[in-house]
Amino acid sequence: MTRNLVISIVLLAAIPAAQAAVYKCTINGATEFSDRPCAPNAQRHEVSFGRPSEADAAASRERTQQALGRGLLERQRRRVDRQIADAEERRARLEMRRDSELAALRADKTRAANNLAGATWENSIATEMQAVVMRYEPQIKAVIDEITALKARRP
Repeated sequence: MTRNLVISIVLLAAIPAAQAAVYKCTINGATEFSDRPCAPNAQRHEVSFGRPSEADAAASRERTQQALGRGLLERQRRRVDRQIADAEERRARLEMRRDSELAALRADKTRAANNLAGATWENSIATEMQAVVMRYEPQIKAVIDEITALKARRP
């Protein structure tokens, strides 16, 4: 839509001053305007269409630039919002995978026997749970840092 506005302004600036005739008629007590005589009593009026003054043209250019700037700013904002949403989704997926792995290990831990072998197995599972947390923690932190940076630069 902004592109059409720019094209219209360029075309208006390129059109030389023009004149047209407009006819004013009274028909059955009602006033009508037409581009041709509409009654025997039609009054011809000349209407001039000229170039806008330099001040009007400058004001129009300024409004166009502001509209383009707002459009660009809005597109940037939507792009960053989309990136934030994607990063939030990645974070949620990482947390779900981590939690799923931990739940499976907890389930294994409940099946450990109450003896030395069971205690050794529980200890092994606890170590594995720590490894899972340590594997996902930096990935999740990196995504959270990315989200924070995106929010800081959001226009």
